[in-house]
Amino acid sequence: MYRTIRVVFQFFFLGAFSLVSFSQGHEIKVKVEGYTQKSLILAYQLGNKTYVQDTAVADNAGVFVFNGKEPLKPGMYIIAEPPAKELLTILCDERNQRFAVKTTFKEPVKNAVFTGSVENKDFNSYVQFIVNQRSKATDLNSKKEDPAANAVDIAAIDKKLNELDLAVNQYQKNFISKHPGSFTSLIIKANTDPVPPVFSGTAEEKNRQLLYWTRAHLFDNINLAEEKLLRTPFFASKVDYYIDKLTVQQPDSIIQAIDRVISLARASKPNLQFFLTDLLNKYAKSTIIGMDAVYVHIALTYYDKGMADWIQQENLDKILTNARALEPTLIGKIAPDFGLSDANNQLIRLYDFKAPLTILFFWSHESDGCRKTAGSVLRVADRFKDKGVRVLTINCADLPAGIEAGKAFITQNKLESLTNLSGTLKIGSIKSQYNIRKTPQLFVLGKNKKILFKNLSGEQLEEQINYFVNLNE
Repeated sequence: MYRTIRVVFQFFFLGAFSLVSFSQGHEIKVKVEGYTQKSLILAYQLGNKTYVQDTAVADNAGVFVFNGKEPLKPGMYIIAEPPAKELLTILCDERNQRFAVKTTFKEPVKNAVFTGSVENKDFNSYVQFIVNQRSKATDLNSKKEDPAANAVDIAAIDKKLNELDLAVNQYQKNFISKHPGSFTSLIIKANTDPVPPVFSGTAEEKNRQLLYWTRAHLFDNINLAEEKLLRTPFFASKVDYYIDKLTVQQPDSIIQAIDRVISLARASKPNLQFFLTDLLNKYAKSTIIGMDAVYVHIALTYYDKGMADWIQQENLDKILTNARALEPTLIGKIAPDFGLSDANNQLIRLYDFKAPLTILFFWSHESDGCRKTAGSVLRVADRFKDKGVRVLTINCADLPAGIEAGKAFITQNKLESLTNLSGTLKIGSIKSQYNIRKTPQLFVLGKNKKILFKNLSGEQLEEQINYFVNLNE
């Protein structure tokens, strides 16, 4: 019961609905009795952000008119008191964007009366039904939580809650059956979760089966290529739930989930554009180690294949350049080989440096962060020396003066026991290979020089090395 009513209400800001003809632009007239402000805002939600579409000023009769020669893009729109107090939610699709609504400031949803849209009237009736059912459920739950309620009372309350649940489900089924092509039915269906089968086994096995089933069927009732749903509060959040909650938070699993979302949305260019842009930005900003692999996958699989034709060439070039720079040093790849001179002017090549675990510490002598990280690197090297952990420190200076200053850095930070490398002629290409744009940078490599960790802080280095060593003992 509670799940059904909560699901229904997650898409309502307040509640009203309408349809509009693209060929005629749009005109929405709003009259709010008891409202004293001079302006109203028309806004919409896209993803997790709300954008202002238009602002209307009241005429002499107190009517606010939102109009334009171009149609509004289909979806939910919020009528709000500035700066952000929501009064009503309306819906527009391609068939009708010309209507009027009259209501009161005190109870804008309850008293909303729409003209110019039969479907809007039906939708408003549906909203009122849900509001009433939700109110009844809230009252019953309050009684159920009363300490004085006994087992008989609770059983009676549960029965009434179940009856409310059945009433909501039946109303929704009847509405969809009566109005199969309406925007309202589309929203109701999109917010109705598929019902899983009964699973067998232990509690753990049942939970695992439910997770797999939910992951496979989450989008059964929602079309990710439906542009009408793009500007609704539940659309993007359902995809976020799928990726963030139902998917194992490892790059390979997330990539598989994203590919599924894109395949379901790609029939609609606006929806495809939203998801590709949103997901690329999300993983470009991620601070979770290893998630740059997701960014690289999106960029090289979709942007590099011409699927993001809305983006300017200059920005596309930046995205692809960044992705290609990240690709060689993604976690799981074999680290690029390089050779530099040590303190004795002997050439040391990475692939010739034998160790079960190799730490690469890229540093600059003028960086306070590098001095702090040097202490962590030294502690790890001393603590895990008998476990085969070895360190290569790489001075990122590309001028002779930086090489000399680096010698003082090594002495001051007591790094003489480590293998310290430098070289003005080769360091530029090595920094490019490892995408070193700032220092310090730490990489942890396995026995075959596979990248295990990267972009670690000094504290994280100690934690990860300790975890890895204990795991493999």
